[in-house]
Amino acid sequence: MTIARKILIGVDKFFNWLSGGNIDNTISARVGYFAATTYPNPFWQLMESVINFAFWPIDGPDHCLQAMKKEKEQDDTNDFKQGPKFTMAVLAWFTIIGCSIIAPVIWVLGKLKEGR
Repeated sequence: MTIARKILIGVDKFFNWLSGGNIDNTISARVGYFAATTYPNPFWQLMESVINFAFWPIDGPDHCLQAMKKEKEQDDTNDFKQGPKFTMAVLAWFTIIGCSIIAPVIWVLGKLKEGR
């Protein structure tokens, strides 16, 4: 894993913690977990859709589910925290703003990779 990827994952985990989640989880894994275990829940389904769209070119349609499974494999005692209700608004803000910034970059890189 490159140093840049490690830094990005660390930043992701920090923002997950700021929004009421477990600092050991990424936002994608947290969203994947609650989208799968609280279905149907419009909040988690929306967050999952936003994140999955942003990461589609590199992970396909199930980025959040893949992230959750990967974190469960690394630590099967993983404690996914939903967080208090007010922090869910913070999570939504981080997710929508963050994905709107990184999605264009990921989609361009995905297209460049296809062209090779």
